[in-house]
Amino acid sequence: MTGRPPIPRRRPPQPAPPPRAARGLWVALWVALAPWAAHAEEPFFAPGTQPETLTLPLEPTATCLLCHRDVDPPERVAPGDTWRGSMMANSARDPVFLAALAIANQDFAALGVQDGGSFCLRCHTPSGWLAGRSVPGDASALTDDDRNGVSCAFCHRLDAGTHEDPAGPLVGNGQYYVADTDTYRGPRQDAQSRHFVEYDPFIEDGALCGACHSVSNPAWAHRDTTPPYAELGAMAPEQRTFEEWRASAFDDEGTTCQHCHFSRAPGRAASEVAPDRPDVRRHDLAGGNVWALDALTLMFPDFAADYAYTRARTLETLASAADLEVRGLPVEVDGGAPLAFEVRVTNRTGHKLPTGYPEGRRMWIEVTAQVDDQPPFFVSGHYDPVEAELDEDAQVRLYAMHAGVADEGPTFHLVLNDAIFLDTRIPPRGFDPAGAVDLLPVGRDYGDGAGGWRHWDDAPFAAPAPGAAQGVVTITARLLYQTMTRDYIEWLRDTNHSNQAGQAVYDLWVAAGRAPPVEMARVVARARIAGTPCAPDEVCNGVDDDCDGTVDEGFGVVSCGTGACYAEAPACQGGEAPVCTPGAPGDEICDGEDDDCDGAVDEALPPIVCGRGECRRTAVACVDGAPGVCQPGAPAEDVCNSRDDDCDGRIDEALGVVTCGQGVCARSVPACAAGAPVPCNPGPASAEACNRLDDDCDGETDEGLGTLTCGVGACARTAPACDGGAAGVCVPGAAGNETCDGEDEDCDGRVDENLDAELTCGVGACARTARACAEGTPGACTPGMPAMETCNDVDDDCDGEIDEDLGAATCGVGACLRTVAECVDGVPLGCVPGDPTDETCDGTDQDCDGETDEGLGAESCGVGACARTVPACVDGAPMACEPGSPTDETCGDGADDDCDGQVDEGCQPDADAAPTVDAGAPDAAPRRTRALAGRRARRRRAPGRGARRRRGRGDPARRRAPRLTRRAAPRTPPRPG
Repeated sequence: MTGRPPIPRRRPPQPAPPPRAARGLWVALWVALAPWAAHAEEPFFAPGTQPETLTLPLEPTATCLLCHRDVDPPERVAPGDTWRGSMMANSARDPVFLAALAIANQDFAALGVQDGGSFCLRCHTPSGWLAGRSVPGDASALTDDDRNGVSCAFCHRLDAGTHEDPAGPLVGNGQYYVADTDTYRGPRQDAQSRHFVEYDPFIEDGALCGACHSVSNPAWAHRDTTPPYAELGAMAPEQRTFEEWRASAFDDEGTTCQHCHFSRAPGRAASEVAPDRPDVRRHDLAGGNVWALDALTLMFPDFAADYAYTRARTLETLASAADLEVRGLPVEVDGGAPLAFEVRVTNRTGHKLPTGYPEGRRMWIEVTAQVDDQPPFFVSGHYDPVEAELDEDAQVRLYAMHAGVADEGPTFHLVLNDAIFLDTRIPPRGFDPAGAVDLLPVGRDYGDGAGGWRHWDDAPFAAPAPGAAQGVVTITARLLYQTMTRDYIEWLRDTNHSNQAGQAVYDLWVAAGRAPPVEMARVVARARIAGTPCAPDEVCNGVDDDCDGTVDEGFGVVSCGTGACYAEAPACQGGEAPVCTPGAPGDEICDGEDDDCDGAVDEALPPIVCGRGECRRTAVACVDGAPGVCQPGAPAEDVCNSRDDDCDGRIDEALGVVTCGQGVCARSVPACAAGAPVPCNPGPASAEACNRLDDDCDGETDEGLGTLTCGVGACARTAPACDGGAAGVCVPGAAGNETCDGEDEDCDGRVDENLDAELTCGVGACARTARACAEGTPGACTPGMPAMETCNDVDDDCDGEIDEDLGAATCGVGACLRTVAECVDGVPLGCVPGDPTDETCDGTDQDCDGETDEGLGAESCGVGACARTVPACVDGAPMACEPGSPTDETCGDGADDDCDGQVDEGCQPDADAAPTVDAGAPDAAPRRTRALAGRRARRRRAPGRGARRRRGRGDPARRRAPRLTRRAAPRTPPRPG
């Protein structure tokens, strides 16, 4: 693992789902990009062979299965028959993968990455990816053969990469190199085949598997909030099976993935040519995924036998993956006291247990305790097969990995996950992560206290008191493994909103039994309850029957196996009947030992083969326990004889080809075919055509095909009729401006056209003409002499203006005033005044008599002393008449002072005159009194007005002066003349 500095995070758009707060798209790769060009349609680039670059595509699996199959076998041995039912052969049909792929595409799209699922198809269908059929990323473009997943041709053409990348082999995320050759690589130096084959140790290297069994999220950096995971900068892990093996003792001991996942059996690897061997590697590739095989059986019933074979091998693999032991249970227990004991799970695999794709996979210990045949008084880790639920009691011991989104929690979104929240899986033997923090356990301590790591787990259990006075307490522990949980299968169904893959895998889950857990191991331990009577003799039952403090003693040992497989075992162990398991036979080697455990020493060892072709030699494989020596023959020069004379593994190669003829008649044939020289005959000639070929086979190409002409005048051009194998193109020259030179510069087929017209010069009366071009010679033009300007519509003075500066005439007054030019369009004009109109108050002389606003009269208003008269118009503005202000009536002045139309009303008569009273008329004094009272009341209501009157009394002239007010009237503009 190579760390990178922390990256900035941003929040991309979040369509529903996914349910997360995205923190930034990490689009760089966790490997330094080598100088290869990425395939244009791929969303993520990694080094290795790129799509659509192989000149020899991967062969279909059907081609390989023609020969690599069993012929009347007692059991399956050949690669084709053992591969067909494996998860490798079905990696692109796996319904769980297809459902997860749909959600991955959804999540990639939410991050702005289209067809991100192509990244997953890189390993699940190499033939489809290499052929460019992984886009679109939903697997819809795959062919039937692409669905065969990890195929024969893919694995046997894998290259360590050293030809293209000196740092190879690369590991992880499908960074593989596929050799562009028809030679297949295998693990045997003496292989015989009808096709080209060569020995390549890489086929047995764990790095070959590591190309795909180490997967990192290409979209997110690993981010956790707790040390040592915080801001790692490396790509978030999806699975690390290869790195787990690399960090184990198995790698140091040379035990690779192939040793454990390819079982051996006697037989032949192919139906023809291949010899019988005692140790053919079957391609069963068994892991732990039992449920997927059940689902595939329902999907493809015609291959039920193939899936049944792989299922049986898978159960064998699971049974060999772990040991189980109950520890700390005393020989005798108190029936009234609680029980305390441990269950040890030991990992026997070369990687974490369990490993692989983490979603939905888990392992746990189920423990029951009972007295004799009574119902259990203690249960932990119970699984309900109907509800498909694990009862996660307080003591259940679970082994699983849970990834998720940092700061948010565990999720199943592998594209969005960037943190590990739980990893309680048991490390392999000799585990040394060497700083690879992605491999460290999370949530459980597997340290051995001395700086190393335990490959086992001691799970403590505390059971209540048995509650019985007598009897035998039986503790039963089972190690259970499950590849598909209810939570995950329902998430696949409910989160998918792009296709029906989620519903389809859910329906298969129900139909295939809801993925019940598989028992990997079982162990039983027993203890006597104190007070139980002792037996006279010990019985093999895991109980101290004779009460001597020792369990199942005195039964001796049993032996089994022969040669290197010889083994001994206690005749009674753990209360079980004698079980002796012989050692596993190995390949017979020349060492004086019975390595294959068949009772014979160094037997049937195939002869040592060395050299190739005519240099091939054989020697006895073993002599008295010492390997024989084989010396290959000397190579010779290759000749045409169907033999490999130069001993390079190829026949009649490098003999070249024979060529004859020339041009299209040229022919090349191999110099040798089937061991005989091949004659060369030229092909037939034909008429020469414009195609860059020598059609008439005379050594010249496209000759004699003539020329093309185009254009006229100065634009005329000539071009070859054939140019570089394509029909020639004649392009005329560019036309120019015609000049007086006897040439056709504008390329219209005419010479000096439009240049023989007259030239013009001068203006007005000075204008003159002359010929522009005469017989290719330019002409000249001289203007006339100017004269004085007169009113004649001619530019007499040749200044570009006509009849200018001849003056103007004026007539009329007031609104009738007019001014006209003396000359218009060459004709002298007379001046006619405008028509007069009625005078109006606007300051204009409308009637054109030389006076303004005359005869408009006056305005009068008011009565008595308030009477006023003002002119109707002053300075062009209408005037308004405002009456004077009334005052108190003054007796004897003969004036209407109060302006009410009566004079001296209300005055007392002379004292000498006796008033005359009319009995029928109102009294005069009261009438005057009433009038005075009315005036006083008016004064009180309008004190300002009274004050003005009082102020005006002292100046009679002021009191009677008329007030002039200009009437608001619009001013009439003068009418145009």
